[in-house]
Amino acid sequence: MRKLNEIEIEKLFQFTKNHYVEYYDLQIELVDHLACGIEEQWNFDETISFEDALKIEFKKFGVFGFSDIVDNRKLELQKKYKKLINRAILDHLKKKEYIGLI
Repeated sequence: MRKLNEIEIEKLFQFTKNHYVEYYDLQIELVDHLACGIEEQWNFDETISFEDALKIEFKKFGVFGFSDIVDNRKLELQKKYKKLINRAILDHLKKKEYIGLI
């Protein structure tokens, strides 16, 4: 059973960067997913090259590749930070000085 080496893992990180995945946490998740898929392919056939196995795994993400995943992550982060900002504004406005003015 063949495992990925450090050079191949770096190639996976570069692959995700080349496909416009800018967020490091998302890169880690995608590299892990790709690595597991490639190693699973090697369990069945060790003669498959790294590049061919990567192509097969990337095809599983569909026509748009990683873009749907990146867009979903952006929306999640926007919602999260919008809630944090709104909560901070409300906490600030609840201070006694502002209540007296109202």
